[in-house]
Amino acid sequence: MRRATLLLLLTAGACATSEADPGQPQPGTKPPQPQGYTRFETQPTPLVPGASVLRVEWVAPAMTEDMDVLDIRGWQSKAGHHALLYAIVEEQPVGTVRNWKNEDQLSSSLIGGSGGEAGGQLKLPPGVVMRLRKGRALVVQLHYLNTSREMVMGQSVIDVKLAPASPARRVASAFASTSTQVALPPGPSKMDIDCKLDTDVSFLMVSNHQHHLGTSSYTEQLRPDGNRQDIKRDDRWEEEWAFNPNFSRFEVNAPLVIKAGTTLHTHCEWMNGAGEQVKFPDEMCVFFGFFLGEQDLYCVDGVRQ
Repeated sequence: MRRATLLLLLTAGACATSEADPGQPQPGTKPPQPQGYTRFETQPTPLVPGASVLRVEWVAPAMTEDMDVLDIRGWQSKAGHHALLYAIVEEQPVGTVRNWKNEDQLSSSLIGGSGGEAGGQLKLPPGVVMRLRKGRALVVQLHYLNTSREMVMGQSVIDVKLAPASPARRVASAFASTSTQVALPPGPSKMDIDCKLDTDVSFLMVSNHQHHLGTSSYTEQLRPDGNRQDIKRDDRWEEEWAFNPNFSRFEVNAPLVIKAGTTLHTHCEWMNGAGEQVKFPDEMCVFFGFFLGEQDLYCVDGVRQ
């Protein structure tokens, strides 16, 4: 399976993801490009009254070298809900636009952005950066929601401060434990996923992840001595967390350290009110987070990728 990351994620922010600058212009007034930042400006999107649009646009070709993302700033016009920058395996000509697909979560890594969803939630401690890896292209995921009674032209800007990768910087990488075997019949269902760690992992942020059919989820650590301890418990799943992760956060000098030999156990429950089966990736069960380390770590159906 191709490496799974979120939105999200799912599921990756750092100081590479910054919340809206309090001094930036109001919607409708495009801010000037900050000095030292690279600007990615997406194509205007016409929005009829009531339109909700979720699409992706390629804004840069594959990286020719590793780069560190030091900061991200974003702006959207009226009707903008979020604009998120992803590094993605799939290469398309710059300017290519299509609808966002759930399958895109399997080949993309969230870097940051702006808006009311993940872009505003994924800020890691100061001094920690995300690393853009050589060979990955950049795309912007755009969500517009026109609640007015008039036609609106949606516009988005992402400004990114980049620097050549440096061994002197602390790097955050992505972790995810998931299953591709999700297949929900009508009615209630549940699933358990295990991931045994073969190395210590120092988490800065952790969250569970489901979609709109989720009712509850939790992740716990099963230690080699037999002790169990909750890591993240969501006894009542909120649909908005699919795009706005309900993170637990830890300081860079006091991360959540999960020791090698520990099994991460994730339990998800759903209620499928539809009359047909719902499969992955339309619905998911994921434990994910960001940790101090140079390489992403993934478990898919209990197997390290």
